[in-house]
Amino acid sequence: MERKNKIHTPLISEYIIICPPFLSLTFYLQTMVQFQTWFGAAPYLAYGIQLLPLTPISERRDEIGWAKQLYPSFAESCHGAKGCDDEGWGVLQHAILATVGHPEKAIAYAEFLSEDVFETAGGNGHSLTNTIWYYSTRPKTEPLELSSFAPTQSPNVVAQKGRSPIDASHCPQCTLDICKGSLNQCPVISAPYLCIDGPALGGCSTEPWVLNTAVCKKCCQLYVDCR
Repeated sequence: MERKNKIHTPLISEYIIICPPFLSLTFYLQTMVQFQTWFGAAPYLAYGIQLLPLTPISERRDEIGWAKQLYPSFAESCHGAKGCDDEGWGVLQHAILATVGHPEKAIAYAEFLSEDVFETAGGNGHSLTNTIWYYSTRPKTEPLELSSFAPTQSPNVVAQKGRSPIDASHCPQCTLDICKGSLNQCPVISAPYLCIDGPALGGCSTEPWVLNTAVCKKCCQLYVDCR
């Protein structure tokens, strides 16, 4: 199966052949295209970053045919990936779920989200009100069959309701060398957690990184006098 994406930029208008699962690409270069982000290689990151933010114009961007092709891969990538829910990317996955004809399932997901989700990498810029508004106002369409893949279940997000302060023990205080080194470009007040090993090397997060080999393998926490 092949899918042709027409590129519209001030300088380019051409057809590029894109094969699944690469239904959303993040970098178009002169001789190649890339399916990744600078802050991680997990597919849900590459899908989600294309969908920020959720605004009225998003409805024109997300053609229903494209959304129905995208959703299975997006859902599969998020399924079982703690970082997808904890870092707000599930908000965008469920925006596509609502778009493909299942707004009720998407709203049920949003109603259990912790307030903290909206301060994370994928959730920052959204709000619960905006999220539910967007989910509930998707144009009606023939619902996409979900029998072969389920929307992400979110025990991690549900469990966060009324949770105790964040456990950052796996992101110890950064050493002085890291603090003053070129790797540290993070705003210490708003995003003090620095990834120091893995695909997201140098990435900044508002919450402790969820450690895994796909995104960040090791992190540390910056402090006010660090730099």
